[in-house]
Amino acid sequence: MNLKFFWLITTMCLVAIHQAEAQQAKKTYRIGYLTNSSEFSKESEGTFRQALRDRGYIEEQNLVIDWRFSKGKLDQLPQLEG
Repeated sequence: MNLKFFWLITTMCLVAIHQAEAQQAKKTYRIGYLTNSSEFSKESEGTFRQALRDRGYIEEQNLVIDWRFSKGKLDQLPQLEG
């Protein structure tokens, strides 16, 4: 094998490794929304999501929202937390 070819391949591998390390995964935030009601009104839900978007949190990009509703059954709230 030619020595120049060897150094070329070695350099390319080192550059590729360095670039791969420089890329950082985007952080995804998770919000748990737990309520005693049976559903979230569409107006309130829209306002809630808009307020998050205004602060840079966008679902399916950097945000996951876990919606949990106990439908008026307070005894179910502890089970919904997990």
